[in-house]
Amino acid sequence: MIKMKDLIKQQNQEIRKETGIVKEEQLNEVGINVSSKPFRAWQEHGDYCNKLNRDSMWAAKAFPNKKKEAQEIRKLTQKLNNLIEIIKGQAIDL
Repeated sequence: MIKMKDLIKQQNQEIRKETGIVKEEQLNEVGINVSSKPFRAWQEHGDYCNKLNRDSMWAAKAFPNKKKEAQEIRKLTQKLNNLIEIIKGQAIDL
């Protein structure tokens, strides 16, 4: 007697063979890492970087004794934002 669970598993395997569907786990085993929305992920990174840049501007005004550090953070976040923009451009091309 065949269990329902095994029957469903067997039918799914047959359907995958017929349609050529590949599981994500199989792609990762081959060494291909698939991200479903790379542009959206990098866009969020850019948004966080922009927020940090704005916050550091306000921190420089709020804490005058830490103005140098806040300016350094702004400088670094601007560089990071430029790099993120480049990566976002490449993510669209994928």
